[in-house]
Amino acid sequence: MSPSVLIVDFSGTYPLLDCPGNTPGAAWLHLGDLEGTSCYLDPEARGTLEQKIAPFPVEGMHFIDSGDYHYMSKLFTDRIGERFNLLVLDHHPDMQEPLFGSGDVDPSERILSCGGWLRDALIQNPNIGKVLVVGVKDDLSGECEGFADRVRTVLESEVALRADYNIIVERMLSFLEEEVPLYISVDKDVLSEDECPTNWDGGSMSVEGMLHLLSAAVARRNVIGVDICGEKSPSKGGTPYGHTKSSEVNGKLLSIFFNDK
Repeated sequence: MSPSVLIVDFSGTYPLLDCPGNTPGAAWLHLGDLEGTSCYLDPEARGTLEQKIAPFPVEGMHFIDSGDYHYMSKLFTDRIGERFNLLVLDHHPDMQEPLFGSGDVDPSERILSCGGWLRDALIQNPNIGKVLVVGVKDDLSGECEGFADRVRTVLESEVALRADYNIIVERMLSFLEEEVPLYISVDKDVLSEDECPTNWDGGSMSVEGMLHLLSAAVARRNVIGVDICGEKSPSKGGTPYGHTKSSEVNGKLLSIFFNDK
């Protein structure tokens, strides 16, 4: 994977974090003034975002702010020109049907949402092979049922703090083929709120468990790109303590993806 790091700052949170804020050589996109982006991405803002990220490679690490902007994962993966699998760590499956712009509306004119980006990606991107979503809240797993041939889930109850992550690693490796490149998307709300506060309800995964799973993916699969979201801005209740915790997790993730191989 390319060692490039891109920081996409919508909320003004990243300058408050040592990591990735002080990452040497990282590129920045400051997008706080761009309207039509919070949770729902309107077509005009989408066009602007696609132009903004075009100069930066997919094959790198992208910090994409809070979970309100998780739809950025679709914008990055739309640019992958070969078949790939997708590993998603998220407390929510992000497979909601669109509330706006559905039906006969051209896909490029639909409003993309942070809660439905993965569903849209599966429908619209023929290069996506298999998808494994880890840490999904048990009562939301039904959102994935329409894609049972391509999507598997590991439920929140299966990644509780005392879970055997070796078993989860084996499930991941048996489903996501070795010969197919892998893109990874991490929403830190998959973690316990005690370990990393976010602006969405948190899951039950430990940082140690997350790093164990991702280390195995990096070591055993050809990871071509990764994005990280889950920050909590001051306007959403973020605190210096929470920012410190989030920064620590970001640093560990950087280490996993750039130092493990």
